[in-house]
Amino acid sequence: MAEVAVVAAIHRPNLRLLRRQVESVLAQDRVRLRIFAVLDGEETAENRETLEILSEARVTVIPSQQRLGIRAAFALGLKAAMPAMPQGACFAFSDQD
Repeated sequence: MAEVAVVAAIHRPNLRLLRRQVESVLAQDRVRLRIFAVLDGEETAENRETLEILSEARVTVIPSQQRLGIRAAFALGLKAAMPAMPQGACFAFSDQD
């Protein structure tokens, strides 16, 4: 079975849509998935709610202390995902759209 790391950049998410996004990704059953979620921005109450949505064993949360922007957030997530995944794994990127 293929291994896939989904790198997600999250900044001020719509929590309802974020929940659907995470559930949809994790529901895929033809591959082994892990999500590497970069919280792009400062700590807020919204981020704490986001962390509750992301509290699943296959989700790794990567906080950033400042706003990075989507490109740098994806780079940070990829940097965290690469050593955690087996050789030959595929990488996918997901944002809030």
